[in-house]
Amino acid sequence: MTAVKRLIEECWEGVRNLESVRENPAPLDVAHAIQRLDQRRHTLVALETDGEALMLVGGGDGEYVVSATLDGLTFFNLVTAPAHQKDVRVVVGGQEGLYASQLLIAQDATLKAALTFTERGQLDSSFRWESS
Repeated sequence: MTAVKRLIEECWEGVRNLESVRENPAPLDVAHAIQRLDQRRHTLVALETDGEALMLVGGGDGEYVVSATLDGLTFFNLVTAPAHQKDVRVVVGGQEGLYASQLLIAQDATLKAALTFTERGQLDSSFRWESS
């Protein structure tokens, strides 16, 4: 049994979001949804528990933005040491935005953080999380 009860995936066709919801997703479902993120049609995955905990994964193509809340009030961003100091354009939630390079997470780390959240409903303590 996993902590995540709903997996919500965006799928954009033009300006329309054809959102899909999967109840009680398996960890493999979550991994596949994140791997589909491409900054074009698929730009955001939401992982919801039955409580207040929520994780959002956006972007794709090797540049992911990961944020989460455990209580619905305080949000945390997964951060890394930036490879460069420039802001980078990333499409999240169907919208292009500028993100600080420290917010851009590689796919392997994104998957690890998302799978920990899926299985335990907690932030992976092996990563650095900063409140936003």
